[in-house]
Amino acid sequence: PEQRAKNLESFDVVWSTVRDQHFDPNLNGVDWNAVRDELRPRVEAAASMDEARALMNDALGRLGQTHFAIIPGDIYAADTADEPS
Repeated sequence: PEQRAKNLESFDVVWSTVRDQHFDPNLNGVDWNAVRDELRPRVEAAASMDEARALMNDALGRLGQTHFAIIPGDIYAADTADEPS
């Protein structure tokens, strides 16, 4: 249950970040609300973080932009730990 809550929180952050900050107000013609309606229940039912992350990447992939991706927190933390303060 705790992981499912984290998965949903992550999905909501990804979805709302794209909605609020994407450079194209039309989101490349993607019905972003429909993406949420389709994928959020699947994220909630995901059996693992990897499965939930794959669904989030699916959502981002629908925008048709190669530079959008989910970076796992542990990889991000490890990468930024090496940066000078």
